[in-house]
Amino acid sequence: MQNKLLITLAVIAGLALGYVTSYLAIPLLKLPGTFQTVGPWMSQTNMASSDTDWYTRARTARYAAYGLPRSEVIYFGSFTDSKGQKLSHKCVYKVTIPDPPARWWSLALYRNGNYIPNKDDRYSIGATTIDRQPGETMTITLNADGLGRNALALGDGPGPFHPIYKLYGSFALAFRLYQPHQEALRAVSENMLPKIEKMSCEN
Repeated sequence: MQNKLLITLAVIAGLALGYVTSYLAIPLLKLPGTFQTVGPWMSQTNMASSDTDWYTRARTARYAAYGLPRSEVIYFGSFTDSKGQKLSHKCVYKVTIPDPPARWWSLALYRNGNYIPNKDDRYSIGATTIDRQPGETMTITLNADGLGRNALALGDGPGPFHPIYKLYGSFALAFRLYQPHQEALRAVSENMLPKIEKMSCEN
């Protein structure tokens, strides 16, 4: 009887350990040659490719179930500002968008792979929805309530003890280039991507 109990406990412990390590490995794993880092932005170079490994496929399924090949969309993600500091819902950020080398672009906020709920149901701003005057620099403000022109809401945050907060910060940014120009497909430089500036923070 005691042996059966020990075997049952060992199986349960093994399953729990496997689940936890897989949960952490999928978002953290960066296999050589599969990620490109440009400033604060990171891009998976083999998205939707037939030769990807199983960890990469699992990660894509978890965070980007409908990923398209790089010739159609280049996906970028960031968990830090342009100075390398973790993004926090307690701060206000200014995101400056250059003229991206693509037919269309969008900037969205995510928390743990999901949109951040807000009263205006606004989860992203793109090339056709940003309020911009001719010749004006494109800027997007990130603050708690999404107040202001071209603003997105950061919400209340996941709480200081949430594992994602400890690993990455309290939210992530996703920038997408749809139908990218050839110059972006050849090599993406930092001046093609948004600059993320921290303007102020709560105490």
